[in-house]
Parts: sequence; C-alpha cells; structure tokens
Amino acid sequence: MKIFISADIEGVAGVVSWDQTRRQGYEYDRACRWMTGEVAAACEAALAAGATRIVVADSHGTAQNLLLDELPDAVETVRAWPRPLGMMQGVETDQYDHVFCLGYHTGASEIGMLNHTCNGAGFFDVRIDGKSVDELDIYSRVAAHFGAPVTLTTGDDAYCASVARRYPDCHTVSVKTATGRVTGQSLSPASARKLISDAVSKVLAKPVPPRVTPPSSELRLEIDFKWHHAAETLCYLDGFERVGAHTVGVSAADHLAIARILEFLSNYKLTPDL
Repeated sequence: MKIFISADIEGVAGVVSWDQTRRQGYEYDRACRWMTGEVAAACEAALAAGATRIVVADSHGTAQNLLLDELPDAVETVRAWPRPLGMMQGVETDQYDHVFCLGYHTGASEIGMLNHTCNGAGFFDVRIDGKSVDELDIYSRVAAHFGAPVTLTTGDDAYCASVARRYPDCHTVSVKTATGRVTGQSLSPASARKLISDAVSKVLAKPVPPRVTPPSSELRLEIDFKWHHAAETLCYLDGFERVGAHTVGVSAADHLAIARILEFLSNYKLTPDL
C-alpha cells in the first residue's frame, strides 16, 4: 500500500494568522513544528496500517517547512520550488493507493480561515470551466490524472464542511473552528495529531479504493488577478485572452496543464534566487 501526502500549513491546528505562515513571522517556527507533527502522525498511522511507501510533498510557502528529522525514517519528501505539478509534485512517481491532503484551507471565493487559492498575494480567484476552485479541487484532479484518489483531508471546520459537500467519499478531520479569516478556536496540537492518526487508521482499514480516471475534455482556466498590470501583460502571450480588467482566460488540455500554468504564474522571476 502506497501513500502520497500533500501538506500545507494554513489548515494546521494552532495556525490562525498570516504571520505564522511566513518566514521571520511570529510563531512561524512553532507552526512548522505543528505542521510536522500532523504529518508525522499521519505517516506513523499509515506505517502501522501496512504502508510500504510514503511520499510527502511539502507544499507551503518555500516548501521547506517540514522538520525532516521528526518524520519517520521511511518517509520520502518533495521540497522547494519551482515544480510543475505544484502541491502534488511526486504523485507521478508511483501508483499510489491513497492521497492525503493535510493542513488545507478554503479557496479565495469561500469563507474560511486564511482562505486563498494558490497565490494569495496575486490571485483574487481561480476558476475552471466557470466554477471557482480551491487547491483541493485543482490538485485532487492532478492526482486523478495518475489514478490516485484523495481519501483524507484536514483543515478548519469551514473547509471540512465544504469538502463534505463536494467530495462525500473523502474523509475529513477538522482541527479548528474558523471564527474569522484570521481568528479561530483550535484544538491542541496533540489532540489534532490524535484525531489525524485515528482517521488514517480508519481510512486504511477499508478496502483500497478503485483507481480514478481523469476527465479528458479540454478545460477553460480563468484567473482574476489582484492587479491590472498582471492581467494586461500576461495577454501579450499567444493563447491568453483578457476577459476583464483583472481577468485572463486560457484553454488547457488537462489538469496537468492547469497546474503548470498556475505554477508558472506563481514562480516566474527574471532573476533566480541563488
């Protein structure tokens, strides 16, 4: 049994402010420790249930948040950017039986703690075929391209309620209650780890789900940027269409293409970080 984990930080117990999610920010180091603890709890439960391979994609910020010395020895990690499949980089390397999306959050168009979609600084909203999407929508479809089903996800109560409506077969674990965009009532890290561990054990006790099949039709991606300039200059490129003052549309062959476009827009720089 092979497990792939995509790990974010905004949906981790105890994380309530943007400052905690940014390097040099107040409690960022602690937030990384809490994030690591939740991932480690999932990994330990999966190994106890018979997992033969676990790969974790560190998928927040710099993608160098997890404290590797505190993860089980058997765990492999995907770290740093840029990478073409974004938060799901590594799922293409094997035939995974389960995908867990830990520490996730609601999208830019939804109510929830620390909500955004992919690039909170640059994107106001992201839509596929006219429907606003969150990161679970985007990256579960990337996983589906490789036949891997998302069977477990964690975050705040608003996120879990949203997932339950859209993906009733996906098990959810709420580790905190969103009372505002940057306020909430959280379980302790230890309690969150226990809930996640129990949920993994429950999910993996069931028969391995069938491999999923991705949709094959061409898709329409639209992005509302926070700044006119980004929308204007992106449309200098063939294939991109400006459909509003802040909005650009483009056709994509599949969800892998969408992931690559979003990663390019989030990571492109004229000069690299050396």
